[in-house]
Amino acid sequence: MLLNFLFLAKLLPECSGADCTFCDFIQLGQNVINFLTQNIAFPLAVAFIIYGGIMMMVNSGNPGKLKESLGIIWSAVIGIAIMLSAWVILNTFFHLMTGELNWPWYSIQC
Repeated sequence: MLLNFLFLAKLLPECSGADCTFCDFIQLGQNVINFLTQNIAFPLAVAFIIYGGIMMMVNSGNPGKLKESLGIIWSAVIGIAIMLSAWVILNTFFHLMTGELNWPWYSIQC
């Protein structure tokens, strides 16, 4: 229960109630996307690349399994490329919505 509360506290912007603005809402969206990117997508992709590598080592004599393991690795790499592209597009969209283009470019400053 406490872990869930700490997880939510990291995602929520630093405002309360009526003093929340549109920029705070955009910050919440960016926090959620950053959390999904850093804590779910990358570890999952690394796990699939490791799994594909282990399959490749264990089944190196079987051409069908070798092709399957290469497919798993390529799918993970392509998934990371798609995820990073979506992250850049959404982050640019958030910056255009708030009208702020600050440095660093991947961070919204409210």
